[in-house]
Amino acid sequence: MRRTRSTGVGQEAQKKHRTPKVIHKIRSVGTVSPAYSDGTAVIDMKRGPYTYQNIGLSISSTVSIPDDTNNRTGKFFVKTDKWSKYVSRIRLEIDGVVQRDMTTEMFISFMRMKNLDAANGVLFMMFGGPSQFEDKDVEDAYMLGTRNVNSIRLLFDLTSEWVDGQMQLEEISEYAPVNRPTAFLVTNKVHKRRATGAGQFTISDLPTHADIGAIYVLGAGIKSAKLIVDDIELFDGDNHQLHAMQQLYGRAYDQFPVGEFVMFDFLRSKEVTKGLKSLETKAERRRNADIRLEFDMEDAAELTVVVEQMGPLNSQ
Repeated sequence: MRRTRSTGVGQEAQKKHRTPKVIHKIRSVGTVSPAYSDGTAVIDMKRGPYTYQNIGLSISSTVSIPDDTNNRTGKFFVKTDKWSKYVSRIRLEIDGVVQRDMTTEMFISFMRMKNLDAANGVLFMMFGGPSQFEDKDVEDAYMLGTRNVNSIRLLFDLTSEWVDGQMQLEEISEYAPVNRPTAFLVTNKVHKRRATGAGQFTISDLPTHADIGAIYVLGAGIKSAKLIVDDIELFDGDNHQLHAMQQLYGRAYDQFPVGEFVMFDFLRSKEVTKGLKSLETKAERRRNADIRLEFDMEDAAELTVVVEQMGPLNSQ
């Protein structure tokens, strides 16, 4: 009987990429570029003995902006809900290649859905943890090492609402002071597809070369959804039922209205060994193994498919 292969981080890889039991530091280490309205601001992250677990991002203002900022010890920070007014898009770029790319609105929704909305006005980009994997050695393997890369940059597309000379991007990071290469990483790829009308709609051209941790589908009028991998049905249910089943694992699905969001989450139990392995064996390629999404739609709609790829960075 054909089986769906799963991901993992082998014992040797865990040992090789294990971060020693050092005290993690929490401090600002990025170099922030000047920021101008309708432009792109950049934060260049330090490399070398910097292995990042997460990066916190905020926008400060020298004066209060009514309804948009909170006063924190005499400093004014833009509220989470107001970020997209000033920043339209956030990207992670490694050696000139964009590895994560989301609109700010989507970034915030996904952060909240994963219960990472720890403080109003601080957005978090995660690398392994905290609380992304149950195995601490796997969490270590997914930290962002910097020894083997020439640049790590965060890019922010600013809107016309950005106030020059008054607003500034800020960063604070948690990192291990260890000089370790980038090994495993979660990246995201966004695909746009359009359902042309009510009834059945199928997407069958998603990439199969990389391991996958989750697939998210955003769009209005999704009545039910099915995920088929190499002709094996892995998810199949009414939208509301799928929401409920995934919410059982602690995801905050109220960020997305029922009928406008479907999540196929392989890592819902935080076990890396339950991720979806790439369909790249000789036998899989010979039979054109694919990943198919099937929907029952209420009407025509644009669907945004976000694929969270995982595994070694060089495999993505």
